[in-house]
Amino acid sequence: MSNNKIKIHFIITGLESGGAENMLYKLLSLINKDKFSVIVTSLLGEGVFGRKIRDLGIELNSLGMDRGSVDFSAIFRMAKLIKKSNPNIVQTWMYHADLIGGISAKIAKCSTIVWNIRNGTLDTKLSKKSTILTTRACSFLSSHIPKKIVCCAESAKEIHSKIGYSEDRIVVIPNGFDVDVFRPDSESRARVRSALGISDKTIVIGLAGRFDPQKDHKSFFLAASKISKIQKDIRFILCGNGIFENNLPLFEMIQSADVAGRVNLLGRRDDMAQVTAAFDIGCSSSAYGEAFSNTIGESMACGVPCVVTDVGDSAVIVGDSGLVVPPRDPEALFCALKEMVEMGAERRRELGVLARQRVIKEYSLEGIVLKYEGLYSDLFASAAGVAVKG
Repeated sequence: MSNNKIKIHFIITGLESGGAENMLYKLLSLINKDKFSVIVTSLLGEGVFGRKIRDLGIELNSLGMDRGSVDFSAIFRMAKLIKKSNPNIVQTWMYHADLIGGISAKIAKCSTIVWNIRNGTLDTKLSKKSTILTTRACSFLSSHIPKKIVCCAESAKEIHSKIGYSEDRIVVIPNGFDVDVFRPDSESRARVRSALGISDKTIVIGLAGRFDPQKDHKSFFLAASKISKIQKDIRFILCGNGIFENNLPLFEMIQSADVAGRVNLLGRRDDMAQVTAAFDIGCSSSAYGEAFSNTIGESMACGVPCVVTDVGDSAVIVGDSGLVVPPRDPEALFCALKEMVEMGAERRRELGVLARQRVIKEYSLEGIVLKYEGLYSDLFASAAGVAVKG
């Protein structure tokens, strides 16, 4: 690593498909390589983003920890990697990396540590026990280990401040979206619809998200059942990990809703910009846990108006370009989807234009990357100032 660059060692819990992993990858894609030199370590495996990170020419390490296991040796292995990379800044992503990476960085005598919080709720009944224990430890250590704590949403800042995280160290940097990739695209719309046997006149409601209680597919299909009874020419496209026909619980939801002939299950896709461009309405039915939903921002960037549940910063993201309903309320979700369907294509297009303009103004990827770079530059300058004074 060049001595003229700010050296950053990014540590993340894992690199499977998810919002945190996606945002880290996007940051790595655009970070100023003339000013910053980076290395990445995953506590778990290399996941789906490992190859993509390597393709950027970035060094990637993996500790190979087993998910859910307690491996204290990982702290010392991580510390050894940090000593070897000799970074100016260690930036960790997600709770377990915050804890393990933060302690490891202290052992390695790196004093400039940044945590990154991606979660929007900490329900003790719904969250894993290991997650709750990790957040309690992080809360206690938050005034001792990190110089700054990045939250991706104002709601996350509020929640974590209430449980004891050091509020004066928290900064909010939301997720960013590449509006040149995620954009209205009539050719992709036509191609995707043709491949799925969907006409241009059919109203398509899209929901992107892994199969997980957090995403509340049950409420979505209860609403879909009702909307399909009043709007015959309608289809539902779902994407994400676990979204396939041999997923028995999902299959049972679809059968119960009596919409089997109107649902396309696409699994995890690498062409989400093209798939999203085929939507008429985007939907996020999450019950909890969302801090800043990537799929909402991606839909909006594609000019697709959204119906979202009031979880995390979802209401803030859509602003006046979409509709917001309470979580875990299938009737309210149905009413909002019905309103969006019945307002007609022209009004949906108008809302879609507002949605894209909002993303460009507030959440463009270039602007968000600049905020991260500014944070790193300020921390580096501050550390250098302390060193000079000492």
